[in-house]
Amino acid sequence: MINIRDKLLNSFIVVISIVSLIELIINKMVVFNNVSYAIKLWINSIVPSIFPFFIVSDILISYNFFNYIPRFIKRFFARIFGVNDN
Repeated sequence: MINIRDKLLNSFIVVISIVSLIELIINKMVVFNNVSYAIKLWINSIVPSIFPFFIVSDILISYNFFNYIPRFIKRFFARIFGVNDN
């Protein structure tokens, strides 16, 4: 059973969505310019900075490097936090 508060919240979300859609339709050139700017920004700055991370992480995963990490740092963390090795 849906109470009045949930109905008001759902109605508010629907109204905000419709108003946003109308604004997108009215100002389509502004939206298009901003979307194209965002895509250029993503291609020119974010992809080049993340690409090496993807390559290195793929290599480390393929060599099961993450299975060897606990072996080396187990004793170190056991001393720091005062717990046993397990």
